[in-house]
Amino acid sequence: MSYNIDKASDVYGSRFRRVVTPFISVGVYLIAMFSLNLKMSLLLLLANTMLLIINLSINSPMKRIGEKILVTKQEETGIFLSILQGAKVIRMYEMKDRMKEKYENILAKWGKQQGLRGVLLAVLESFHSGFDLLCSVLFIGIGIIMMNKGSILLGELVAIYVLYTSFNFHFLQIGKYIPELNECLVYMRDLFEFLELEEEKEGNTTIDYLEPLLESESVISFRAVSFGYKEKTPILDNMSVDFESGIMTAITGRTGCGKSTLLKLILGFYPVNSGKIYLYGKGLGEIGWQKVREMIAYVPQEPYLYNVSIAENISYGKLGASTDEIIRAARAANAHEFIMRQQDGYNTIISEGGASLSGGERQRIAIARAILKDAPIIFMDEATSALDNESEKSINDFLSNRYQNKTIIIIAHRPTTIEKAAVQINISKR
Repeated sequence: MSYNIDKASDVYGSRFRRVVTPFISVGVYLIAMFSLNLKMSLLLLLANTMLLIINLSINSPMKRIGEKILVTKQEETGIFLSILQGAKVIRMYEMKDRMKEKYENILAKWGKQQGLRGVLLAVLESFHSGFDLLCSVLFIGIGIIMMNKGSILLGELVAIYVLYTSFNFHFLQIGKYIPELNECLVYMRDLFEFLELEEEKEGNTTIDYLEPLLESESVISFRAVSFGYKEKTPILDNMSVDFESGIMTAITGRTGCGKSTLLKLILGFYPVNSGKIYLYGKGLGEIGWQKVREMIAYVPQEPYLYNVSIAENISYGKLGASTDEIIRAARAANAHEFIMRQQDGYNTIISEGGASLSGGERQRIAIARAILKDAPIIFMDEATSALDNESEKSINDFLSNRYQNKTIIIIAHRPTTIEKAAVQINISKR
């Protein structure tokens, strides 16, 4: 994105001006040349127009190579980021040479495309220099012939030549800068496609309006919902299922059958391909995604923690929460003891993503954050998979005893977690 912005900014910074200015200058010089001698001026304009046509024939190849460079740059950035983020895996599985070769190959491809772009620009410059010389020779030849016939005076010829020198320079700039402008427009088009992506639409339903519906039996309903990350590879196919109010439901099924995807669809992270999802009898789009998420506390399989203190990470569940509320939530998530062992306790700064903590510690902080939110619906996606048996039991007991009036949907593989649920739904059989 940064690379695209840098390239596209050239349109506003210089490219557009470089194209417009020669057009204005050419118009001014033509008026002066036509007033001196129409015939000579038309011949020179015809010669320059032929060169412009040749220049513009390079416009299409320049645009194509610009599109290829854009795609290659995106691939190069992706590989570079994967090398940085997967450094541990590269070391563990001796992938250094393989990843190095992969990165060098994409750089070689990018270098080859830049070389082709350089060749096209060189051809463009060659046409300019060669045609500039040819036009000068042509001008002298035509001028001598016309003077012999008495069609033009020496003074007029000299004046036109002085004007033509500047006219020719600006005219050639049109043919040079239009292909370069189009190349920049490729990057601009990519940026505008991103900016034109449809944003989430907020509904008009308020939380107060939804509160009377909390007593309904069915909290979440799927009606003929189909979804796939790839168009021809559905994960959920025409699924209809209900999640009852005030009970814990366990979603089970084989790996890849769409358990985590199901929760993400409810949260609006992806749009369904067909069908509809209802929350307390209202369509999610009608309620509005902000209101939907306010009613749900979500603990993902791989919780993300920010580069701030442990207390602040937990407090995101309820902005403005007091220290006592944060500690109570941490105790409920069986996180208080390990937090107090940290150098600065709750004020300990966590590294980006939570890399300074173990997987189980990250999960407990994420669970504390969800407990602090105190939402009527709780999603837990393998939220206790990295915990020891004692911590898992403590959290399960807390959810079962304290949150009897809340709707809890869990995804888990451990029998000890699944057996706590009042209802089990196996979505691989649907």
